[in-house]
Amino acid sequence: MYNVTCEVIFRYWNDAVIALFPYEITDLEGNCSSYMTIGQHGAASYKAILRESRLATPEEYASLEKELVHIGYRLKIIQRRNYQKYRRAFVSACHSNQVDNLSNNHE
Repeated sequence: MYNVTCEVIFRYWNDAVIALFPYEITDLEGNCSSYMTIGQHGAASYKAILRESRLATPEEYASLEKELVHIGYRLKIIQRRNYQKYRRAFVSACHSNQVDNLSNNHE
């Protein structure tokens, strides 16, 4: 699926593990891409998830990590996002051809 490594943060949230991709911006509000076994891909509010969750342990996220690798992800597990890197990803998404997709989410 991916030719590049995706940075991911695994959080324990609402009795399940969620994978946050903090540099994959999904809309103009700065939400990021996420993945859960139930529901699979979706947008997530990074700040809200952090407020309402805790870091998942390796034992808790092992199954989700395996699932992501199985569907083609190359993962680099991180503990938190780097704000400067996030800002660059957000600005890049807004200035690239993704901006049409981002804008359509708010019509």
